[in-house]
Amino acid sequence: VIVPNVLRWYWWRLNGWGYAAGTLAGVALSVLQLFNPALADWVAFPIIVGASLLASLIVSWLTAPVSTAVLTEFFRTVRPFGLWRPVRPNAGLSDADLRTPSERPRTTIINVALAMVVITCAYLLPMYLVGHWYPQALLCLALATAAATILKHTWYDNLPPAE
Repeated sequence: VIVPNVLRWYWWRLNGWGYAAGTLAGVALSVLQLFNPALADWVAFPIIVGASLLASLIVSWLTAPVSTAVLTEFFRTVRPFGLWRPVRPNAGLSDADLRTPSERPRTTIINVALAMVVITCAYLLPMYLVGHWYPQALLCLALATAAATILKHTWYDNLPPAE
């Protein structure tokens, strides 16, 4: 589930079909892993992540892309980092618009990693609570809080003013 959720922000070509295929591939293989305890989790995890990534990429390439108008409006408002070169010229943003402190490549890469920690921990936290795995839940809460606090200073505080 994590791969399509991250990919949707950083690759212009991912569409709903690719997102769904990546999610379904990851969930299906995770369920299969539950019934195959002979395969160690540390072996299964990269296989599941790779299959989810491949499913997202292949299905996105085999199906129609999202409309240019939708992608352009998304890029103009969100200004995502990553593989958006075909969409960027349509947004009407100058290089100065795209060089704010929060959009520098090095800072963006750090912010992406921090955001992945926040999203993943927020996703896992309720599952740990339901499973009564309180130390893991507390760790997720602490990591998400720390990463979100850093993001507030490295990303949110540096956003351009609202139009």
